[in-house]
Amino acid sequence: METIFNLDHIFIVFNPGSGGNFIAGIANSLINASFDSPLISSAGSSHTVKTDNKAAGTDFLSFGTLTEEHTLFPTADARINYYLENIRNNYTSVTTPQVVWTHDFTNIPIYKRFFKNARILVITTHTDRECLTSLIMNTLKTLLDEQANIPLTKQHWENAVSRWKEHCVPEMKKLVGSSNIDQMLSDRFNPVYRDTIALASIRTFLRYYGMVSLVEDVNNTERMVFNNVLYPPDKQGAPYKIGESIYSYLDQDCVILPYSYLSDNDDTVLLDRMTALIQRELTEEEQGFVKTSLYKYRLAQNQTLLEDPRKFYNDLKSKVNNKT
Repeated sequence: METIFNLDHIFIVFNPGSGGNFIAGIANSLINASFDSPLISSAGSSHTVKTDNKAAGTDFLSFGTLTEEHTLFPTADARINYYLENIRNNYTSVTTPQVVWTHDFTNIPIYKRFFKNARILVITTHTDRECLTSLIMNTLKTLLDEQANIPLTKQHWENAVSRWKEHCVPEMKKLVGSSNIDQMLSDRFNPVYRDTIALASIRTFLRYYGMVSLVEDVNNTERMVFNNVLYPPDKQGAPYKIGESIYSYLDQDCVILPYSYLSDNDDTVLLDRMTALIQRELTEEEQGFVKTSLYKYRLAQNQTLLEDPRKFYNDLKSKVNNKT
């Protein structure tokens, strides 16, 4: 089989908002012995690995970033064959392991099938705190960060923003009435609107994932699906299709990193998982690099959100209510 399939690539799999790009950056530095400080935006994102080719639609090694991309193919086999063909045609000169990341947990068995020497790290969001922090992080670092380096094609991102605007309108109406909503959403980076749009957006995603009861005193009648694979609907306006739990794709060979390591500032857990991923003991220099990177990355995050996402939500809610 071709060299590209025999290399011990590293695949990072995670829910949006749980910091997988940061982990991918650390892994990439470790396997390439390059210990520059991680690039971190003012909003705390660290989109540094494979973002350019994801935006160009040429990150074939990942077999796709989102489950929404499944609709581009008539069958699952057609999707696999598309990526296999492009890997064979576009990675002929690659002779060293690559670090690759995805939000699509269904790719895990594909990686294990075609890359026998692959190493897979999965960031899990098992607890309510982890899920809530991850959801809010994703909202603030993508939709509401004007400087965000979005790792999606232009068309895919524009479609995502369009869907967000459509679904955000009902929550905006609850906060500001019916006037000027379109203007506000179109000017979402305006600091005058930021808090209101942030609250409406977070509520929109909480409803989407069945998580409203985590922050509001309501009866929970919806199924929480944050840790399920969600497939796009068959037709526009229809609800998503709920797939298997993401945990059904994990096995004993996966390196598991709980997202709580970040909130807990637990460099011991991070070092342990990176050691398991690299499959050797880290040198003192490498350990220092990992610890320093975590310190800088954590410092760039909203500390209240890390420590208590419910308090972050309630503080934002009070701030918006006081404005309106």
